[in-house]
Amino acid sequence: MKKLLLPLLLTLGCSPDFDNEYVQIADQYRDVPETVAPQSQNYGIVIVDMQRIYLYEMSKEEYNRENFVRPINWDSLRSFDEVLLDELSTHVDGDELERELENQKRVLEYAIEKDIPVLVFEMDMRGRTLPELRELIDQVPRHRYFTKFSRGGFLKHGMVPYPHTSEDDPRVWIREQGVEVLYHLGANTDYCVLSTAEAAVGEGFSVGTTADVVMSSSCVDDCPSVNAAFMYFRNNGFFELENKKIITSF
Repeated sequence: MKKLLLPLLLTLGCSPDFDNEYVQIADQYRDVPETVAPQSQNYGIVIVDMQRIYLYEMSKEEYNRENFVRPINWDSLRSFDEVLLDELSTHVDGDELERELENQKRVLEYAIEKDIPVLVFEMDMRGRTLPELRELIDQVPRHRYFTKFSRGGFLKHGMVPYPHTSEDDPRVWIREQGVEVLYHLGANTDYCVLSTAEAAVGEGFSVGTTADVVMSSSCVDDCPSVNAAFMYFRNNGFFELENKKIITSF
């Protein structure tokens, strides 16, 4: 399969199509064959871009109040600010977001109980992971937050990787935990989640996801790009529809 990872300018966020709402991954993806999650492997969990700006519609005032490093002067926009302006309009349907969050919380509760390492990627200048997720993440014995500067979380700037010796290198930290298989949760399955998975595969990890812990903003009904993302996970680790099977593998 042709890889979809592309070089990225720092001005880009993680929303490929700002006109479409996020959709929960549901029955329309059941044509993607499942693969069984490996048993008795050294699992780690990767959470990608579960930040408010990608999940809820925000006003300019709300953005500046939460201050993602610096307030924006909306009257004199630069190219970077224009991307942010588009991202403010993306949002998730309330019921769909609630379902996904509940599934992600269930996975994190297992991580707390089983001491599964959790690595959290947060896109630069977009704020923090949702508080209700952070509350659980912070209870995981081994967890760490990393700022993400490009679509693929394991790449620092576009196609340029982190220095191998840097203490801020997520690859170093996750390897120190003895992880071999990365279970991906997050927003934008076919964009930042996929790119993070591709970068992880390039580093020698096996990757996987389940359809109930990820979502996409790139389409509403027919989602070939999401199917392609799921096929990537299937071909490079595992893909299943529900998280029940994977969390019992921890």
